[in-house]
Amino acid sequence: MKRPTTLLLIVAAVCCVLPFALGSADGSDPTPEIGRYALENGEYLAPSHAAERRVPGIFKIDTATGKVWRLAGRVAGKERIEEWVAIRN
Repeated sequence: MKRPTTLLLIVAAVCCVLPFALGSADGSDPTPEIGRYALENGEYLAPSHAAERRVPGIFKIDTATGKVWRLAGRVAGKERIEEWVAIRN
């Protein structure tokens, strides 16, 4: 009779510890959703002194919310920095 009780306690302990070992304590999944973001290439209109011109670009689209970002590069000192810039709708 002692053996089933011990086994039951071990199973209960594993069931309580397993969620903490595999994920976060509140049960939410810390990994991003697979396929949520799409990368696309295209063109955007960039203003210039003479007139607007078409410039090639890379865009990140959040398929869940519809938000869009453009990959922009800039030089700071001696290094090139690339960052996602939000596009206003």
